[in-house]
Amino acid sequence: MYDDITLKQPITPEQYNNLMTVLRSLNKVSNREYENTGIIVTQTNYKDCFFNLSPNYLTVSVKLPKLLYGTNQINFTRSDAELSLKRLQNLLGIDISQAKITRIDIAYNFEVSHPIETYLKLLCSRDRMKRWTVSNESLYFKDQRKELNFYNKVVQLTDTNQPVLSKNIKKNILRYELRIKSGLNKILGHNEITCATLIDESFYRSLVGLWYNEYQAIVKLHYAPATNYGKNLTEFKKYLMMAGVEKIGASEVYYIVDSNPEFKSFPKVRYNIKKMLKNLFDEKISWDANAALVELDEKMFDVLQAAA
Repeated sequence: MYDDITLKQPITPEQYNNLMTVLRSLNKVSNREYENTGIIVTQTNYKDCFFNLSPNYLTVSVKLPKLLYGTNQINFTRSDAELSLKRLQNLLGIDISQAKITRIDIAYNFEVSHPIETYLKLLCSRDRMKRWTVSNESLYFKDQRKELNFYNKVVQLTDTNQPVLSKNIKKNILRYELRIKSGLNKILGHNEITCATLIDESFYRSLVGLWYNEYQAIVKLHYAPATNYGKNLTEFKKYLMMAGVEKIGASEVYYIVDSNPEFKSFPKVRYNIKKMLKNLFDEKISWDANAALVELDEKMFDVLQAAA
């Protein structure tokens, strides 16, 4: 589940000198001076690790799966994370177990039955998060602290000239990432999160639980088949609205609400429209859930259970 992390490690003058030697042995380094402090930071990268070294701190942004396996197409376990962190520690030559974690991304790759865009169209909105898409293959929900990303992993690899594992070629691989970029301690309810915390079993379970709950909080599109018109006038009206949303596309409906200048001028009207849509999508009585959504819900739950 772990993907990108960022850690910050206090260092001594002796460690600074040793680390400078290590970084220079890995790759060409560059220096950046911060005008407001005059501090010079040495920067370099190696195998998807990005290093920033100052006289007092070492900051590392690392893609844990790529450091261990050379790819993040393999679903990464807690045990894998422990091995990857040990590899990083051996590379640096210092103990990083108490290094503070300032960012965590966790993700999972799902092999699904339908084209990726089928699933993305069913994920409509998330309270207090901005929604946007990139073509038909990527969907993002974002606020100031975190992002929920859903995208076609095979397309992403192809577009960035990265190799696709043979087992994934010609398959529908949907990747769901939770990126926690700031406010980590508050979101996860910890005073301090370190590298040692990451491999703690209870912490890992709580993190996977957060990943799952963020997915659960997304408003999703449930719609009726063409033969189900409801049992009364109220349900028939709901059917007509759902049929209209299905025809236009749920994502397009939300885009219209968010981008229409008239709605922007009247935020209460926009809020009420979104509330009506949410109530409509949450309606379960006499509406059959989309088969693709049922599949995705089950796969998400299986990951949660595996971490328990």
